[in-house]
Amino acid sequence: MRSNTRRTFILRGSSAIFVLIVSCFLQAQSQSAILTGIVKDASGAVIPKAEIDLKDDNGQVLKTTADNSGSFTIEGTPGQYALTASSQGFEIFTETVHLTANASTEKQLVLQVGSNGCGVCVVQTEPIQLLDEPLNLLLPLKPLPPFKFRPRSPKNLHVT
Repeated sequence: MRSNTRRTFILRGSSAIFVLIVSCFLQAQSQSAILTGIVKDASGAVIPKAEIDLKDDNGQVLKTTADNSGSFTIEGTPGQYALTASSQGFEIFTETVHLTANASTEKQLVLQVGSNGCGVCVVQTEPIQLLDEPLNLLLPLKPLPPFKFRPRSPKNLHVT
């Protein structure tokens, strides 16, 4: 009888601990933090399509791109992050932010006009198509007609 009671006590105790651990794990997973904001320049004009990065202490990076009105939203887990924003023609903006669980943090990022580290920035290029044949074989080129020169006499010029 004592053995059954002890076994029941251990079984119920371990079940309670298991439920507690699982609920803590699920609660930790369900916690999220949101960072929203707008990217502007020093004059207050919005900067569309700016690149936004959030880097945590473990080196994981969350990335997004601002929309045409400069607004952005990133969802992550609560904690400390290094926030960076960059756009062509502007200096890179860097700031430390702390995101709180189940809350939204709002930031206004102001980028200064300047260089973002590249001397010549190539955004996107189309591949160059090389011709295998000379151009005159691809295009029907005709010679120009001969130029007809008509001499004129200075006596025929009229001054008005």
